[in-house]
This record gives sequence, C-alpha cells and structure tokens, in this order.
Amino acid sequence: MDMDWQELLYGALNSDTCVSVIAACASLVFAWLWNKKPKWHEWTEKYEGAALSAVKQAEKAIDDDEDNKHLKRLDYALKYIIRVAEAYEKRKVSESEKALLESIVNKAHDNVESPY
Repeated sequence: MDMDWQELLYGALNSDTCVSVIAACASLVFAWLWNKKPKWHEWTEKYEGAALSAVKQAEKAIDDDEDNKHLKRLDYALKYIIRVAEAYEKRKVSESEKALLESIVNKAHDNVESPY
C-alpha cells in the first residue's frame, strides 16, 4: 500500500507530539501577548484607588436632591483625581491622560453604584 502525501501529513499532524508542540507554541504566544500590556495600563493602575475615593467623596459632598446629581458627582470626582494625578506626576496631565482618568472614574462610579 502506497501512502500519498496528504495521508502522511494528516498522520504527522495528528500525532501526539505534533499536537503538544502546537499547544506549547500557542501558549508561549499567548503568554508573550499577555506580558505586552500597553503603557497606559500601568499608568492608570496607580489611580484606581484614588478614583474610588473620589467617587465616594463626591457622593458625600453632593446631595441626593440636587439637579443633575450624577453629572455633578462625576465632575467632582474627575476634578479631584486630576488634582491627585498632577500632584503625583508633578506636571499637568495631558488631554489623553485626562480621558484615561475619566474612564477610570466612570468605572469606579459603576463599581460603587453596583458592586456586583
């Protein structure tokens, strides 16, 4: 019986060794990608706790019966975290950094509103 090249290739790729090598290579690629976090990720991790504190302070500072209380609370928290970031970085934060801080505040606000 003569095996053609397709059966030979199929047999080689279905071997335990080949499947193990492919799985090992895939896991190495995923590990490499996992470690390649963007720089903004490290920068924003520093301010997640401050954002949570800012949201809680804003809830205490702004009454529940005010108009647009949610917007006022988010504005209060955003101004607070920008002041914290500028004090920590010892420079003015850029517009892109302000957008990142705003997303952190929004996420913290969502976590405070519904912790689950």
